[in-house]
Amino acid sequence: MSRDLAFGWLGALLACGASGACGSSGDPAASAARAAPAKRVVSSPVFRAIAPADAPFALGDLAIAARTNLIAGQALVPADSQYLRVEFTLTRTRPSPGFSELAFKSTCLVGDEYLAAWTHSLLRIADLEVDHAAHGEALLYAADGFEGAPRACELRVYLTSLASDDPPAHFADYCWSGGAITAGTCPGFARPPGDGVVYTLTKVRGQVAGHVDLAATMRLGTADDGTQRLAFRAACTVDGVVVVDESTPLARFDFAEPGEAVRFSDSAFLHAGLPGAPSQCQLAITSAPVIGGKATTLGTYCLKGAALSDGACP
Repeated sequence: MSRDLAFGWLGALLACGASGACGSSGDPAASAARAAPAKRVVSSPVFRAIAPADAPFALGDLAIAARTNLIAGQALVPADSQYLRVEFTLTRTRPSPGFSELAFKSTCLVGDEYLAAWTHSLLRIADLEVDHAAHGEALLYAADGFEGAPRACELRVYLTSLASDDPPAHFADYCWSGGAITAGTCPGFARPPGDGVVYTLTKVRGQVAGHVDLAATMRLGTADDGTQRLAFRAACTVDGVVVVDESTPLARFDFAEPGEAVRFSDSAFLHAGLPGAPSQCQLAITSAPVIGGKATTLGTYCLKGAALSDGACP
């Protein structure tokens, strides 16, 4: 299991305790595990748009606040890491069979990077009756948090259905800047133009803790159409013997726009564990077509103790 999924469970437990509004369809870890339908949703341009007046739900009482990450300083999460807690009231305005979840696509400007995430709320909207309202919340960036305070965040709200291949329906936008929330997209948000390269690694962290943990930030230069698959490989030297493990990060990037960055994490030797303390580990992140084709190396790194350096180990 990747660290994103494991921390997704943590986010679910935290929010469930606060709201008591959890249901099986609202579990972000379960949603992530189900996020590989036969018909892939590719990038935001194919998302359906619903005019607010035509949407079967109305969103109100929106509140966004930065919170200190409870796992800050652990498992490669920076010590000053924060996440965003979104609270809202959702009212059903008319019958709408087919929609079962509310999702948020967030893009936060942190430093010079537009960091994107896709998060399901924990509110079961399928059972909400017409003219009834319910309180809900979502924890954004809970898995990795921010390295530094975001300057502004753009929030796009979607209605989704796990029982259908229809793309998510986009019906509202908000901008959170300076502690204030305004309707619409953030003025001045200028994502860098895509360079045509699907994946470019911009930051990588690693550690050894009985296994090898990886956390990476990756910028998309074009839409992720679901035809590429990432792989993480670790070759560790233990008592002069090289042991190797490879895994596939269970992460999705199809929500991100060209120029935005996403984060993912994974672990090698998670199940069997390392046979001992390694003197060094050679790490590699690759991308390859899901069906056939040659793998492309996105980055190679050498991990010695807590030190990670670019390139091959000596």
